[in-house]
Parts: sequence; structure tokens; C-alpha cells
Amino acid sequence: MSSRKRSSQRRSPQRATFLWLALIGLAFWIGRETGLREEIVRNEAPGFPVEFIEPKPKSSLLGPCRVLRIIDGDTVDVDCGELKDRVRLLHIDTPERKEPGFSAAKAALRGLIDNREIFLDFEEPGELKRGKYGRVLAYLQVDGRNLNLEMVRMGWTGFYTRFGTGRFGTEFERAQREARSARRGIWGMQAN
Repeated sequence: MSSRKRSSQRRSPQRATFLWLALIGLAFWIGRETGLREEIVRNEAPGFPVEFIEPKPKSSLLGPCRVLRIIDGDTVDVDCGELKDRVRLLHIDTPERKEPGFSAAKAALRGLIDNREIFLDFEEPGELKRGKYGRVLAYLQVDGRNLNLEMVRMGWTGFYTRFGTGRFGTEFERAQREARSARRGIWGMQAN
């Protein structure tokens, strides 16, 4: 009987190691199967190292993208690798060709992009949607800045709410008040 007790005591550390390895393998497999990106975090347990897998949510941004062409102050052509398309900037509506401010709005957007990589951010994070004319609807991000919002702040467009206010509505309203009171862009062109 004592020999049985001794052999089970010897297997106990082996079982613990096996169980830890099985749990790690299961966590790794689940992380891979769900398509989540993993980050390995080292954690020392008594007697042996253990690696835990900590899932990270997928990014809501698409990119990096390269701007191929600036059509006007609210539309660009982009190449994001898997997506090469025309993008309509959400919640802004800059002057159209032959309207006062068209060239200045286009130049302002060009200056904000300044040949840098951009990222597309969608109204519903991670969910690409298209508008009436088939263009991708998105916010442009450069270095963490929302360029749609910057165009409103610079005064080259008002906050365009025909299709709702979106997830940055408060920021857009504040930027429009600021631009209007400072008479920037189109607000400075209008008669008193």
C-alpha cells in the first residue's frame, strides 16, 4: 500500500505540469480559432514558467492607407492594400467645384494629409459601409487626429447632419461653433 502512495505522489507534479500545459494549449487554440490577436504575457508560477494568452480586440481602424488622389474637400481615393476605393468623409460637406471655397477646402484637406499614411475609421467601428454613390463612408485619421473634425474646425465645412450626428457629434458641434465665431473658412466668406 505504501508503494502505491509513493507512486501517486511522484505523479502529482507531472499531472500538475500536464494540466498547466493542457490549459495553455487550450487557451492558445481558442485564441487562434476566434481570430483574436494574442499577446503573450509572462508570469512565473512556483517552480516553472507559465505563459498566458491575453486576447486583444481587433482594431476598429483600417489601414495604413495611402491617399492616391484628393477629389475635393470631402472625398479622396485611397489604397489600403486589401481596399482600393473612393472614400466620402463622414459628417462634412465642403463646397463643390465652382462654389466659393472649393479650392481652399481641397487645399486644406491636402495640407492635413500631407502625404502621410491615413487610417479609415467607420461610424460603427470595424464595419465598412457605403453611401448612395457606392463610396466608402469613413472618418480619416492621421496621427490620431480626426481629419473630418479638423475640416470643420478650420471652417471649410459645417457639421453635416442630414444622416444623423454620428459618434463624434458633440465634438463636431463644438468645432463648428469655434470656426463660426472665429469666422474661419466659409464662415468668413459669408456676408454679415
